[in-house]
Amino acid sequence: MSENSKFKLNQRIQVGDDRGTILYIGQVNRIKGEVLGIEWDNIERGKHSGNFEGIQYFTTIKPNSGSFLKQSTLTHCNTIPTSNTKEYSLGTDLFNSIILKYATFDTQQGEVKLNNSSRVVEAIGFEESFNRQKQVENLKVISLLGYCISKIDNNENLKTLTSLEDLNLSSNLLNSWSTISEIITQLINLTTLNLSDNLFTPLTEPLINQNFINLKILYLNKTKINWEQYIS
Repeated sequence: MSENSKFKLNQRIQVGDDRGTILYIGQVNRIKGEVLGIEWDNIERGKHSGNFEGIQYFTTIKPNSGSFLKQSTLTHCNTIPTSNTKEYSLGTDLFNSIILKYATFDTQQGEVKLNNSSRVVEAIGFEESFNRQKQVENLKVISLLGYCISKIDNNENLKTLTSLEDLNLSSNLLNSWSTISEIITQLINLTTLNLSDNLFTPLTEPLINQNFINLKILYLNKTKINWEQYIS
């Protein structure tokens, strides 16, 4: 594996419409260039269990849910990969995804508009990014299903979402409970959080802590976490 590789073992990745986990990075017999060995969430995308020509390069949890992809055939995408392509994402920032979905900027009119709303604010003389942030501060419900979210780049941005009560982050690339704890810490009025269909690393300690006090509803369907791990 190259020391400068942007890919990491156990990293979540989305290629086209399909999400998976990188379990191998390196050379494969008779294939030129570096290869990724991926276990796909959707078993139908898989071709084998991590073996090729009698050599076991990685081992999938579910039989025949893995495949190899040549890195040279992949194209990086900063947002959501296009369906049925080799575009890939290793994850996007939560707040940037909120801005992407809920706020738009009209460069010709110099206006910021909150999506699904008639509310328009003049942006002349202000930074575009500042105005976009201001437009999402009063949102109470945010749904970001399938936005390739995996991280928080700036905690201070999340702190501005003081009205947010219901957040849907299902079907993203989240896999770290420390990231989830940080999200909940910053969103002080959050009561409902949907994390379904994100494959998390196993818990090393009980999930419930002081950061989860205000949370009333937590969805954990298809996350590899059961309720015994959550509360024990």
